[in-house]
Amino acid sequence: LGEGWIVTASADGTVRVWQKGLAIRILQPPQDFKLSSLRSGKSISLVVDPTRVMSESPAIHSAIPIPGEESRILVVPRSSIAFLVDLEGNVLQVYEAESPESEFFAATATSSVAYLASSTGNCLVFSLRKGKLLETIRGFAVDSTTKTNRDHRIAEISAMTHHPFKPSILAAFSNDKTQKKGILAVW
Repeated sequence: LGEGWIVTASADGTVRVWQKGLAIRILQPPQDFKLSSLRSGKSISLVVDPTRVMSESPAIHSAIPIPGEESRILVVPRSSIAFLVDLEGNVLQVYEAESPESEFFAATATSSVAYLASSTGNCLVFSLRKGKLLETIRGFAVDSTTKTNRDHRIAEISAMTHHPFKPSILAAFSNDKTQKKGILAVW
């Protein structure tokens, strides 16, 4: 981000944009977000009045600045929709999970793609600019559990990142509940 800018994600369902120690903007994805609004060409903002923050919103687990374009942020709530927004809170792009029942658990982004780990056990790879699903990495969460797992149980991916110079190399951390420690898997 630019000098003095910080972006934080919160379990209260908000993203705060800070400058020089002051929260200058609060963003919160609406619970009733309709993709048709964005497709109709309407401008959508996630900015909310601090007195109107909804208490029942899904936690925001990731607010990721886009490399090389730090004025854009990938905002990922624990829901079936993730957002690319600018620092003003304007929605630039939306990314949908496989179904409204699935949730995004973790994310990482390069300058051109967003990787979103889903509760279905897949990793969805989206074009950052167009929002188009480019690839589905099936069994992503299954591969993140213990190799002795015969039930093919899906671990919840807690965090993920990509190699800074080879973005096709991913690493994911899962909290496989069958072990005392989680597992780090690299693709």
